[in-house]
Amino acid sequence: MTKLIKFSGRALGILIEWILLLSIVFAFIIRSPLVQTYLAQQAAAYLSNELQTKVTVEKVSIVFINRFAIHELCIEDRDEDTLLFAERLLAGIESIDIAKKKFALGDVELTRPNIWIKKDTAGVANFEFIRSYFYKPKKKRSSVYINLASVDLIDGTFRYDDYRKSPMDSGMDYWHLQTSHIYAKVEDIKIVDRNFSGQIKHVSAKEKCGFVVKDLRSYASITSKGVQLNKLVLETPDSRIYANKFGLRSPSYYSFYSFVDSVAFDGRIDSSYLELKDITYFAPNLDGLSGKIQLAGGIKNKVPDLEFDDVRIKVGERTNIKGDFKLDDYRQFEKGLFDEKIDYAYIDFKDLQLIHLPKSTGMERIPESKYLNRIDHFETRDLHFKGGISFFTIYATKMSSGQGEIEFNAPVEFKQQPDSGYIFTAYTGDNTAINFNSI
Repeated sequence: MTKLIKFSGRALGILIEWILLLSIVFAFIIRSPLVQTYLAQQAAAYLSNELQTKVTVEKVSIVFINRFAIHELCIEDRDEDTLLFAERLLAGIESIDIAKKKFALGDVELTRPNIWIKKDTAGVANFEFIRSYFYKPKKKRSSVYINLASVDLIDGTFRYDDYRKSPMDSGMDYWHLQTSHIYAKVEDIKIVDRNFSGQIKHVSAKEKCGFVVKDLRSYASITSKGVQLNKLVLETPDSRIYANKFGLRSPSYYSFYSFVDSVAFDGRIDSSYLELKDITYFAPNLDGLSGKIQLAGGIKNKVPDLEFDDVRIKVGERTNIKGDFKLDDYRQFEKGLFDEKIDYAYIDFKDLQLIHLPKSTGMERIPESKYLNRIDHFETRDLHFKGGISFFTIYATKMSSGQGEIEFNAPVEFKQQPDSGYIFTAYTGDNTAINFNSI
């Protein structure tokens, strides 16, 4: 009996030694880049077969025990175009709780990612086959929680094409976007189902239309109801915009595919500096407009029906404007109508002559004129401006200029001339016309 016990103990010891030895050997094997890459390529081959598309991985390596890198990841769509490519994905894992569906990642670095999302003429996205494969409808789905310490995006490219729409010749084409040189750093990212939040430390990019984001910083949250940006700072090469709170409201995520007609602004711009040329990228009918202004004010509604309240604008040395404004659809700028109420305006014509006008006006700038030089400036309160580009009317009780002060009981009419410039006529209370061009 004693010999049997000794033999069993010795056998158990040898078994434990072999288990430990095999565990050590397995640990070394599994950490081998060749083995890791082989396993990853097998997984990619499996996904290729399941998704009926091409999925490839060039190399996988575990940098540390909880940090891994994937090199040359590529996923094609069903048209054999690149849906996603990344030169390198480097990520750290902090904790995983599958039962509670909680995942915590450390720092994530994505180098040279290239994403191309497109919709065919029937409106079907090229990633729909992936969504359909992984989507499993349930009566009640528990939430998934994902936390990331930070994400660094290095030299990325994003392209979006909706082939139901024809490409635009100029300006920001929301149906055919192509953004390159994307650099971004976002920290403290929280994802719960389809809701996202995080601190944007930096974003820079260039869109094919020419619009450049030099730096963007904000505390951001994104839900199906829209985007909320707090403590926003947006810099382009010539503009610097500040907003303590700035929102983009939408009925769903899909609304951003038709941004102009579906997404509403809801925010207030604090004292900022704007180069008017930056506006033309989003309103190409204003092409040619340029010049720097200082502004602040609230903004609301969708692009075709924008409203600005408590606006303060400063141009040049002396021009100041305060009031509320409503803008008609910029896509019909030449035919659009304006109905603006200005609380106070002091307009120095020399300041306005620094502004380059839209090409659609037929003038590069407000032309030099001996009449404008005599008038010098224009000052008024409680002014109502109504009309369009070719003909508009100004209602005011009192106006003053370098030529003196005039009180009105009737409007002042401005009419664009065929050659260039405007002729403007004021009517007194007894309907006697005063033509300022004869001053």
